[in-house]
Amino acid sequence: MRNFIFLIFLFPVIAIPKDRVVAFVGNKVILESEIKERMEKSRKVFDEVLKDLIKEKLLIVKAEKENIKVEKEEVEREIERIKKRFPDENTFLLALKKEGLTYSEFENMVEERIKIGKLLESEVRRKIKISIFEIAEEMERIKKYGKIKEVFLKKISFERKKEAEEFAEKWKKDREKEMEVIGWVKIDELIPELREKIERLEENCITEPIFLEGKYHIFLLKKVKKVKIPEDEMAEIARRNIYERKYKQLFNQFIENLKKEIPIKINE
Repeated sequence: MRNFIFLIFLFPVIAIPKDRVVAFVGNKVILESEIKERMEKSRKVFDEVLKDLIKEKLLIVKAEKENIKVEKEEVEREIERIKKRFPDENTFLLALKKEGLTYSEFENMVEERIKIGKLLESEVRRKIKISIFEIAEEMERIKKYGKIKEVFLKKISFERKKEAEEFAEKWKKDREKEMEVIGWVKIDELIPELREKIERLEENCITEPIFLEGKYHIFLLKKVKKVKIPEDEMAEIARRNIYERKYKQLFNQFIENLKKEIPIKINE
């Protein structure tokens, strides 16, 4: 449940005041402890986490500048929706405690999340327009290239990098029995850093050690297959592909505009 809370929200727990201030974004600060906490729970290095936090603070500052309002009932509804993912109230409260969050801090995080959602709705999502012609064109592209690539994976995990490197260096096919079966997975569902490594492999080859979620993992690409996309799913897939491309483009453009509007200072 600890990771669940982290994945739900963009924002880390507020750190103690004596933490080193790494950056200022408008009237917000990014603390070293925030970055380290995010690094422990994500798959990213210091600079990547800092970039993510800068984006998040930019969105918070902009939402506050726009005086976006969130009603108490909206916060309560969202909290109730989140609570339903837990078996009971006690499990939910225990998850908050493990994250070092008070209920009040949790409410503030929910409120900020809703504010940012409203901001992105008006500045990004509402600006996305998809025509029938774009969908038809994308469907033609899917028909031409439209097979979903699936991969059959196995993996082995190590606490220490040296152990993982030794396994990779001494890799032999008979060591496959030591690996855990993941099974068939759509290549597009893999996280980007893993997908990139898997796509370079041939069947029955392994990746180099990959650091994910606090451990070093080695993946074996056992088999590859392509599955045809059903006709009745094609239009929706086409629309989703176009939406995702346009959302990414508009979101990045919005962030770049915020960087010009809101002062950012990174301490050396």
